[in-house]
Amino acid sequence: MGRRFVLTALFSLGLVPSIAAQEATLARIEISPDTLRLRVGERAVLELAAFDSDGNPVAPPIVGWFAGWENTRIDQRGNIEAVNVGETVAGAAAEDATDAEGQRLIDRIVVIVDPGDPAEIRMTAPEFPLPAGSVVSVDAVAVDATGNELWTHPVALESSDPSVVQTTGHTLTLVQPGTATLIAKAGNTTRALEVAVTKPVDGPLALEAERSHVRTGEAVKVTLTAGNSEITHPRWWVSPNGAAVEADNYFVADQPGTYQVAATLGDRNAVTTIEVEPRALKGGWLKVGHVASPTRTADLWVFEGQDGRDYAYFGSFGAQMRAYDVTDPANPVFTDSVVVSGRRVNDVKVNADASVAVITLENDPTRRNGIVTLDITDPAHPEILTHFFDGLTGGIHNTYLVGDLVYAINDGTRDVHILDISDPVNPKQVGRWGLDTKRKALHDIWIKDGLGYLSYWDDGLVIIDIGKGIAGGTPTKPQFVSRINYPSGNTHVAWPWKNYVFLGDEIFPSRYSPDAPRDPRGFMHVIDVTDPFNPREVGKYEVPEGGVHNFWVHEDILYVGYYQRGLRAIDLSGGPLRGDLYRQGREIDYFMTETSDPEKAYDPNQVNRTNVWGAMWHKGHVYAIDTNSGLWIMKLDLPEEEEIALR
Repeated sequence: MGRRFVLTALFSLGLVPSIAAQEATLARIEISPDTLRLRVGERAVLELAAFDSDGNPVAPPIVGWFAGWENTRIDQRGNIEAVNVGETVAGAAAEDATDAEGQRLIDRIVVIVDPGDPAEIRMTAPEFPLPAGSVVSVDAVAVDATGNELWTHPVALESSDPSVVQTTGHTLTLVQPGTATLIAKAGNTTRALEVAVTKPVDGPLALEAERSHVRTGEAVKVTLTAGNSEITHPRWWVSPNGAAVEADNYFVADQPGTYQVAATLGDRNAVTTIEVEPRALKGGWLKVGHVASPTRTADLWVFEGQDGRDYAYFGSFGAQMRAYDVTDPANPVFTDSVVVSGRRVNDVKVNADASVAVITLENDPTRRNGIVTLDITDPAHPEILTHFFDGLTGGIHNTYLVGDLVYAINDGTRDVHILDISDPVNPKQVGRWGLDTKRKALHDIWIKDGLGYLSYWDDGLVIIDIGKGIAGGTPTKPQFVSRINYPSGNTHVAWPWKNYVFLGDEIFPSRYSPDAPRDPRGFMHVIDVTDPFNPREVGKYEVPEGGVHNFWVHEDILYVGYYQRGLRAIDLSGGPLRGDLYRQGREIDYFMTETSDPEKAYDPNQVNRTNVWGAMWHKGHVYAIDTNSGLWIMKLDLPEEEEIALR
């Protein structure tokens, strides 16, 4: 018998005190079960009981139910559904009742979500037929009935005829002409793929690299030919360790040295030599200015106002946005603040002519949230035009402005809502787009050249057409283009640059101490979107023992807010990006945004602790925001020859 039913029986027998007595003696609430384990797609009902200080049952108070949004969905009746694999917490918080010490009554339980059974196998393979001697990779992932990728259920590949096609993991070796069926298995689910192998290509092999002298991290195409034919899928060998040939036949080295690169096709091979020098960057950060903030800070925007002066606006985990005149970057001057009703102003954006700013509201106790438009024609003293929350009451986390349109990320619907602010006093919603998945969790959007890049957490990067025309999309009626995700999930931010998109994960431990830093993890993924319909992961930037947050790119330098590992500048020059950017020595310098002065830290207990949220380049300076120590204004000092090379 559940606790709620026990309590109902006690009331029916007259064994529970009166309501007035219950309110006076209510001491704790308790959820059952105390631990819940579900499979993806399963549902359960959480029961609530309440007790006085003597342990006697009393009438449960009105509560607000909550649960970790990455793994579950819960309504205000305690109905919980598992949507994504992992461990999280669910709980109930009394809306009006407190205990004898005046503390709000809260109870939490651990919820573990296990994967469902494989229902489908998705496969990506090269186009066949291919000649004997080729070596190819096949991507295969199991998917459950809800569309979740089951990274916990590896897919095994088998060949119906190993004399034609051999399998080693997800690598196929094409042995001799013929056909074979490739069988993929995960649980009780299978999928078949026909593999056709043609005769070997005749003629001597020749191997050529685009360049034979490169720096670490510079990717060069290596091409194998047999007679007049290019061999697209040879077996590659590189010696010594420290370099590799990537899947698209680009050689890239993490370490300097002399490398022998060999390509094999059946029993034939060809060899070439590539000399790799260290990148040896000599630039460094110079601190220009710093101002502390009385609130825990959030997103930042720096711009030139209509008065010709430069300003930095940033949000906060308090109910305000702060404005600074940074015309003299060495001496930032606080000019004003905008106070709103929400508990968090996460994002700040400014339109192209610096006449209107938009700030976002979350956790508003009145449950209105939404956006606030600001008149910034006097940028030193922004004034509220309107608070718009129709359809946005779940909270707005991030926005992007294109002309008179605001693309707003709605925490409640987990969609992007499109708002027209041509009349900033009277915004109106003119469009909406979102994935049709239960587990979806949308965090951010960035727009460039008619394409929107959505950070859809465990659903990965989603690209939409909002006017480029490649998929029939318009600014108010976006259309889906493509999606790419990966096992670590938590896709938090996306930044498009040239034919790449940089994705940042945000991974916090599920359990942590409020008296210690949260110690996040996650790194930057490099996605090649040369073909936006087929994005491919080609590299990464991962700093040991740190967690990545927000990016900014100017020319060929990537500026990264890497939480506890500081503000970092990354050299992107030198052609295609491939491999491990950190190990390649692309980092120009890093700076730890910390202060030992308790008066310059929002939380005096967090002195000497760096926590960089993000950065923005403006007129030769980089403005970095640290959630605890405030605004830092930096300049990257580069030798002249490096500065020219990075332009």
